[in-house]
Amino acid sequence: MSSFSSKAMSDSSVLCGPRRIVPTGPTPPTLDKHFDFLEWSPDGNLLLIGTSDLNSRAWGGSIWLFDTEETRNAESEKGWYPHAGKCVVGASLDCGVSVGRFLRCSDRFVVGCDSGAIQINSVKKYAELPTSNGSIVGEASLTEHNDMVLDVDDLGGDGLHFVSCSQDKSIKVWDLEALLATHTFNPAHAQSVTSIRARPTQSSCFASCSRDGSALLWDTRDELPASSVLKSNGIGLTSLAWANDNSLLVGGVNGQVSLIDIRNTSEIKKLQLENRPTFSMRAIPSCTGLIAVCQDHSKVSVVDCEKETPEIIYTDDSHEDFARALSWHPNKLSLWSCGWDSKVTCHQIKRESNGVS
Repeated sequence: MSSFSSKAMSDSSVLCGPRRIVPTGPTPPTLDKHFDFLEWSPDGNLLLIGTSDLNSRAWGGSIWLFDTEETRNAESEKGWYPHAGKCVVGASLDCGVSVGRFLRCSDRFVVGCDSGAIQINSVKKYAELPTSNGSIVGEASLTEHNDMVLDVDDLGGDGLHFVSCSQDKSIKVWDLEALLATHTFNPAHAQSVTSIRARPTQSSCFASCSRDGSALLWDTRDELPASSVLKSNGIGLTSLAWANDNSLLVGGVNGQVSLIDIRNTSEIKKLQLENRPTFSMRAIPSCTGLIAVCQDHSKVSVVDCEKETPEIIYTDDSHEDFARALSWHPNKLSLWSCGWDSKVTCHQIKRESNGVS
């Protein structure tokens, strides 16, 4: 990725400057208790974990990188409780974190914050300290949402353009090379926008859902960019994921998930999970119809969307508190989860008909 333009860096109306990383320099001594996201790097060599302190008077967060050697502990039956002393590098933030994504490389990533900021971070190496792993540096912070960022996704797969949604009802499309929002939809929904996912093969298309009970398909090329794909009769929608380029799985506060073919939205296939809100969904990278789901519950499930009707093919209840985040390993295609029990778990999913093992 090329360097950021000096013009954008000097435009104070766009760039609010890097948010302060606290403390500057050394890695924090401990991870915060509540694990809010985890994400594998594109090459599968690093695991990014975001944690938040939800108990103290100062609501802060921290971000951590661990290498594959350390993460092997997650494959045990007891799971893995990451230790700050074993990380590659870590840093404290002056705000809680909600979501993180890599920028198509292993040393740069974007984090969505409770402050409403989209923060771009990188790992800085020190030539004078060749044995050091370096430190995490906040390159830039784009604070244009007026409430906490709830979801972020890579739009187009180039690591340069992202889309974000917020509790402030807005959606923003970002050019992270120029450091500006190219599109702003505000309000995009009548209530908080809970989840957003880029369409796998369309660089200008994405889907969103909201607590207002609607799921929308967006195309930024159109004069009227939004079209409805689901109205849930007042049942709030909380997460979604693409099963393939034309099929969208949407979950709500009642634990029901709906599989929608966007070419024919009148036919909806439904599946009832636990009677609790779905919190996050992640589709397997190979686009073979497997979608991992976690709810306001300790369970992690995998739904097969290529069956005649959606079907649960895997369930794990090893977390001891809410499971909060999911990520598929890009090479092994194993599923990884974390939660508010400070634990990371590796799930081995098998479905021979789709080449998943």
